Amino acid sequence: MNYLLLSNYNHPKVLREYIKKTSKVVVLTFSNYKYIENHYDELWSRVHGREFKDVYNEYRKFGIPRKNIHIITSKDKDEVIVDSINRADVVFLSGGNPNEFMEIANRNEGKIAKALQSKKNGIIIGSSAGAMVMCKQYYLYPYPHENTDEFEYNDGLDLLDEAVGLILVHYDKDNKYMKEAIDYCIEPIITLRDDEYILITKR
Repeated sequence: MNYLLLSNYNHPKVLREYIKKTSKVVVLTFSNYKYIENHYDELWSRVHGREFKDVYNEYRKFGIPRKNIHIITSKDKDEVIVDSINRADVVFLSGGNPNEFMEIANRNEGKIAKALQSKKNGIIIGSSAGAMVMCKQYYLYPYPHENTDEFEYNDGLDLLDEAVGLILVHYDKDNKYMKEAIDYCIEPIITLRDDEYILITKR
């Protein structure tokens, strides 16, 4: 099983080793589900959604046609989501709020989380919050655009075993909030700038 962690949507060329023109892509949009509920067309419409356009432009670089990209929202039934995860060659976890992602992944006794944890083929790609939840734990820290006033540790999907513990996405060494976050963390932390990625292959 393969895993790719990103800070943004920019997919590196190394993915050509893992993605084919015929690959089926499933996009899980749970990290922003509360906003999406009232703004789906604006964000994920296949016609003019700006998030869909950004994602499609990335996979188009690898020759994947629009019809091979399937958008999943929190309103889809768990059975449909689990089946889509199992059938996909690529599962893409979009960015937003990691708490919202885990809320959906853990509903109904964690059926969605278990499907991601048990997947044995293809590649799972996480962007920003999507990368954070792939780890055993993730944390939120006080920051102007975050929905928290204090440091907050929560359990993630634990897809990566010990390969990556905690990850700090969008890393900027001059950002005072990120410096405080690193000083606060009691666990080792990996920083990931917007121009970096982490690729993990588990046999």
